[in-house]
Amino acid sequence: MELPEYPTDELAERAVLGAMIKDPDNIPTVLEYLREEDFYFETHRLLFSLLYRVWEDKGKDWDDIVLRNYLIKSGLHDKISMDLVYALAQEAAEGPLLFEAINSVKEKAGLRRLMDLSIEILRNVQESPDLNLLVERTTQKLYEISEKTQISGYYHIKEVANEVLEIIEKRKNEEKVITGLPSGFIDLDMLTTGFHPSDLVIVAARPGMGKSSFMLSMVLNLAFEEKVPLAIFSLEMSREQLVMRMLSMLSGVPLQNIRKGFISEEDWGKLLNAALELSSRDIYIDDNPTLSTTELRIKSRKLKKEKGVEIIFVDYLQLLRPPHRRSSRQEEVAEISRNLKALAKELEVP
Repeated sequence: MELPEYPTDELAERAVLGAMIKDPDNIPTVLEYLREEDFYFETHRLLFSLLYRVWEDKGKDWDDIVLRNYLIKSGLHDKISMDLVYALAQEAAEGPLLFEAINSVKEKAGLRRLMDLSIEILRNVQESPDLNLLVERTTQKLYEISEKTQISGYYHIKEVANEVLEIIEKRKNEEKVITGLPSGFIDLDMLTTGFHPSDLVIVAARPGMGKSSFMLSMVLNLAFEEKVPLAIFSLEMSREQLVMRMLSMLSGVPLQNIRKGFISEEDWGKLLNAALELSSRDIYIDDNPTLSTTELRIKSRKLKKEKGVEIIFVDYLQLLRPPHRRSSRQEEVAEISRNLKALAKELEVP
């Protein structure tokens, strides 16, 4: 199969490098958006890296003589001539044109990464046709490409202040003490003012202290009192065990009796009523015990888009599989936490 040529924009790469050479004040701006690997041509990558090094050492106080010395010291004078440097300076992009050139370089780099991923997928399909594993790896790679391609800016405090004032005014008009989603535990809600969009809340305790029961109490409060659509990802307990516990909490029938089948006629009636009430609530359960953070991200996006879930529960964090294996479990848990926080911010749900 003949592969298409990689998408490139040589003129944009030259314009960006020229801007860095002509006015070193442009270097921090370029570094905010681009990395060495974003440039396609080897000479451009080498020169970008060198300019970065010069800027780190000298700041903006350097000239062509200093740059020539760096080229010689780095052994790059054979690959990057001063004639090229002077030519690039003449092609420098300025003002809005610089940002257009930066965007073009970034976009072409992202397209090349997608092409590399496509080739890798084809090779992996032939070598190891494990569908679930391929989907997970591909999704994670796509997410990484998306992260590298996105250009995140900064905000003037005036913009943020106006947004915050709108939020405060809305809460003022609502006249509520608990401005987020309430847990159902008054003392906790008074301290936290509820669960807010983008929050990552981790409940920590020793085994057997009731973390799962605490979670289910919050689930039932949100589902019944607040009518909130929600999702539970349970890696420890099966969906049957979760529902059994919820039925026990709603009906007042002891969990041990339910497990053993010691149910009186009266208790059976209570359980039926509890099951009818529970079935009418928008609670979505995923009990895949081998769930990865990548799969969690995919399913959460779908639940947010299709079912409108407003809060997501995960039980429990340490059982999630990280996208990459680390040398220590501590590093893996840290990465899982970072991914969950990123997911909360992306979906704007706690």
